[in-house]
Amino acid sequence: LSLSLSLSLSLQGYYCEEGTTTGKETPCPPGTYNDRLGGSSPQSCKLCSGGFACPDEATITPDAECGAGYWCLQGSNTTTPELGYTLYDVCDANVTSNMDIIAGICPKGHFCKKGTVSPVPCLAGTYNGQVKQETCPVCPSGYYCPEGTSDYLGNVCPKGHYCPSGTKESRQRPCPPGTVNDAEGQKEDTNCTDCDSAL
Repeated sequence: LSLSLSLSLSLQGYYCEEGTTTGKETPCPPGTYNDRLGGSSPQSCKLCSGGFACPDEATITPDAECGAGYWCLQGSNTTTPELGYTLYDVCDANVTSNMDIIAGICPKGHFCKKGTVSPVPCLAGTYNGQVKQETCPVCPSGYYCPEGTSDYLGNVCPKGHYCPSGTKESRQRPCPPGTVNDAEGQKEDTNCTDCDSAL
């Protein structure tokens, strides 16, 4: 009895549909894994966990982290998904009606460290004008960078304000009381002059 039972159970990373007797009948395809014994259908193969990739057949446990500069929501079959793809590209066993991209290159205005599940917007005070980046540079002086900024050139510091590097909002740093400036793109409080001298 124990012998026939062991033959009918599929190994981890595989599944055995009804009528099979070997434990390695069908491997789970790339983009999926199976960490349990006894898988009996393609649905026994689970989508690879978020932040990881399952590039090989018969994966038991996702252990390949999504590469820096990329993101892997779930079901990724590569650590560096250059083109982005949907669940339809993973396996017919896990097709859903959702055609959203499940992995891809980190877009502008975001950063993706190793193991990223979905792109993270650049924090306010930083920006990113390139794809595939794992960090966001500090916003340069004379400009301001709200969250998710990809191009700071349109965010010139307004008149009456000054914007040192890392400024988050347009009116974050007004000129001190009794001072003024009439030019855009000012970087330091020293660019604000006494109101009397400005007359």
